[in-house]
Amino acid sequence: MENYNPAITRLWLTMESQYKINKRRTKPFTIITIAILYVVSLAHLLRFFFGLEITVNGVYIPMWASALGFVIAGGLAIMLQRELIK
Repeated sequence: MENYNPAITRLWLTMESQYKINKRRTKPFTIITIAILYVVSLAHLLRFFFGLEITVNGVYIPMWASALGFVIAGGLAIMLQRELIK
C-alpha cells in the first residue's frame, strides 16, 4: 500500500491552485493590451455617436471606418480577455 497523507495532499492542491491563479495574473502585457483595445474601441464608438469629422493630411476619414474600428478593436479585446480567463 502507498503511504497516503491527507495533509500533504491538501498542501499540494493549495499550491497547485495558487500557481494557476498567479500564472493568470502575471500577464501584464496582455492586460495592458486589453485596456488599450477597449480605449480605442470606445474612442471609435464616441466618434461614431457624436459625428466628429476627422481629416488626416487633408483626407476625410469616413464614419464607417469608426464603426469597423469599434467592432475590430472591441472584438479583439473581448477575445483576449476570454483567453486570459481560461
